This record gives sequence, C-alpha cells and structure tokens, in this order.
Amino acid sequence: MESIENPRYEIRQATMEDIPELIRMQVALQKDMDNIRKNLLRPSQTNIAGLREYYCDRIRDEQTQMLVALPTESSRAVGMGAGKIWLHAEYLPPRSGELIDLWIDPAHRRKNLARRIIAHLLRFFRLNRVDFLVVSYVEGNRLGESLWKRLRFEPVLVTATADRKEVEERLQMPTRRVAPLAYRTTLASKPAISMTPSTVV
Repeated sequence: MESIENPRYEIRQATMEDIPELIRMQVALQKDMDNIRKNLLRPSQTNIAGLREYYCDRIRDEQTQMLVALPTESSRAVGMGAGKIWLHAEYLPPRSGELIDLWIDPAHRRKNLARRIIAHLLRFFRLNRVDFLVVSYVEGNRLGESLWKRLRFEPVLVTATADRKEVEERLQMPTRRVAPLAYRTTLASKPAISMTPSTVV
C-alpha cells in the first residue's frame, strides 16, 4: 500500500467539467452495489439527465464539498467523494455531516485515495464545526465495511427491504385481486351512470 500523500494523484474540488466522469463513476458505483445486493432501491440507469442535475447541485451547494481524485498526468477523474452538511435544529446535535458517493476506480485502488478524499472532507467538516458524521453503505460490501470500521464508524440503524408478496406469504394472508389505487381513483372521479331513462321533453 502506498503512502497516503501519494504525489502521483491529486485531490481537488469537482467542477462542472468533471460531471461526465462523476456520472460514469456513479453508474459504476451503483452497478457494484447491485452485484452485492439485488434488493436495493436504485436510481434508473437511464436517468442521466437527473444525475447531471444532481451533480450540478452538489457542486454549487455551499453546504457540500464534492471532490475528485485524478492522476497528476491526466485530466480524467478516477475517484470521487462528497461531504454534505445537514442542518436540523429540531435534533441534537443540530448539524451533521454525511459522507456520500465514495468511489475509486478498481485500477486505482490500494493507493490510499479513499483515505485522502475522506481526510479532505474531514477538514471541510472541521472548518464548519461539524463533529457528528454519518455514512450509509450496503451490507456485504466488504471493502466499505472494512474501511468504515477502521475509521471507527459504528452501525446504529438497520434499513431492511422485502418483497410485499413474500411478507404476505409469511403472514399467511389470503390473496385476492385488488384494483390499483390509480385505477380506483380514476373510477371514483367519473360521474355515476344512471340506469333510469332520461325524460324526453
């Protein structure tokens, strides 16, 4: 493993010119997670316009630091990571920092790029006096689990998913055909059809 201050790679704030590479890495990240767990809520792979808007907002947002990693001899990003400050006066602590979209291309792993990105994000949080940090990762992601455990992140909340039909089967619920809500709403909005002949005037 190489030194954390590897001079062959640069970590800098993302710009609008980096958006195509950010989208590429986000698609790769999602594909990687899909290979680990199939029962995930996921963005549509065809929603490239939505991803473009998402990263434009991330780059413009003063409460977010969006970073990219790239070889010093190249302008093509090979890693990314973001830190987002959330303000919530109704909770304690009143502000938190979320680590989002951490990704390193496979060919550039084991070079401490993830740790360097996280270190930059920690400086961003420190400057903004944010101490409470949150990260979400997919269960079974051994690289992610190992990294966050080494950095003293502790799982405290479980998000579980299920197929409705399988839950109904476990509860031994009787199955019957039910009209979709949208269809029932459409029917309810239509005037009732009278079976009484109209009066001829």
